Amino acid sequence: MSYSNYGSSYQNDGRNTLSSIYQSDNQNVDASGYRRMIRMAARMFYAAECPPLDKDPERDNPRSKISKLNTRGLGVIVLDYLSRGEWHEESNILKDLQVNQKLLRKALQYLEQEQVIQRYDKRDKRRKARAMGEEVDEFMSGRVSAAAAASLNGGSAAQAESSDDENDANRRGYLVTYFAIDYSRAHDTIRLKLHRMRAKFDGPKPKILQYVCHSPMCGRRTYSSLDAAMLLGSDGLLHCYCGAELFESESGGADDAGGG
Repeated sequence: MSYSNYGSSYQNDGRNTLSSIYQSDNQNVDASGYRRMIRMAARMFYAAECPPLDKDPERDNPRSKISKLNTRGLGVIVLDYLSRGEWHEESNILKDLQVNQKLLRKALQYLEQEQVIQRYDKRDKRRKARAMGEEVDEFMSGRVSAAAAASLNGGSAAQAESSDDENDANRRGYLVTYFAIDYSRAHDTIRLKLHRMRAKFDGPKPKILQYVCHSPMCGRRTYSSLDAAMLLGSDGLLHCYCGAELFESESGGADDAGGG
């Protein structure tokens, strides 16, 4: 994957509207500090598959080509890209990152569900008009297919019946999707993830077993289960350095790893 040629990807015709929404949703945000936070969080929480395998049912389908593609690190790439500006058009993200479109949309949808990024859908009537003008030019130059020519000339009766729907779609214009980092919600999401990590580390510790050597040569030398890798013999038993077999201590576990 290549993600060179970074830059602001939102179009001039939507810049004022998008910027106003971005500013209203991210008031009192220190951009430089929050961008560093996003890049660090991306490497901490989203460096694996994006979306995770357990949240992508299509990955279990052996016939799916998507299941064979590696998405490890895609979340980091996407968040790094989005952190370099405000709003980015989806088509520009796809072009700059050179990622499979389906994979990119899955990653964007997952990050949106994580409340790290936000989306904005905008109807672009001028883009629709430009596309219609290109179709007319192609028709006039004889470079369109028969189906396209039929659509421009009115086509069949079935096409005539659907003309109202097409006109309505033309009035609405093309739907253009933009994405941006949602710094306010991302900050809360990252704090929650860190809190859960801290709670997990501060939770109950696993019991550490103690083992003792009964040989009088060692004077009842003791070991902990943390030393098991060094004490495991070829017979599958734990042995003291003197060669005698070790037995689990009757006193049970201990909080600290002991060793004689």
